[in-house]
Amino acid sequence: MIGLKHKATIEVPSQKVYDLLTSTSGLKKWWVKDTKGTSDKIGSEVEFGDKKMWYNKMRVVALEKNKKVVWEVLESEGPMPEGKLWNGTEIIFNLQEKQLERLKGKTCTVLRFNHTNWRNIGKQNEDFLAECNWYWGMFLLSLKNVAEGKPGMAM
Repeated sequence: MIGLKHKATIEVPSQKVYDLLTSTSGLKKWWVKDTKGTSDKIGSEVEFGDKKMWYNKMRVVALEKNKKVVWEVLESEGPMPEGKLWNGTEIIFNLQEKQLERLKGKTCTVLRFNHTNWRNIGKQNEDFLAECNWYWGMFLLSLKNVAEGKPGMAM
């Protein structure tokens, strides 16, 4: 099965990253300024964007405090018809707190990201997947920046 993957080191404890993933105020700082709903309880739903332009509705399907956040995409709409390919996919944030020697023992979070469970993906969708992967990289950098006290790049 196809999955988009990223790995990043964020120079803060995992609780800070987890809080940015499980609070509406945090999500607004690094991903989508127009965020509604709640993302801190299993079964809760959160909406990103506006149906007039770009929109995603997610259900929180797993939470492991300071370690894991999983969303299922319930609805996706946008200017490109391929946006509907997000429907039914899962977005997984795995967090691992470590003291890294290369950073002089500083407590950091290793983020392993996976956007998986893509269905009906064919060769014709390769460019769309590449673009999604590029955007996820940009937004994960935004998450890292916000967690580390720098400006985010929320859209």
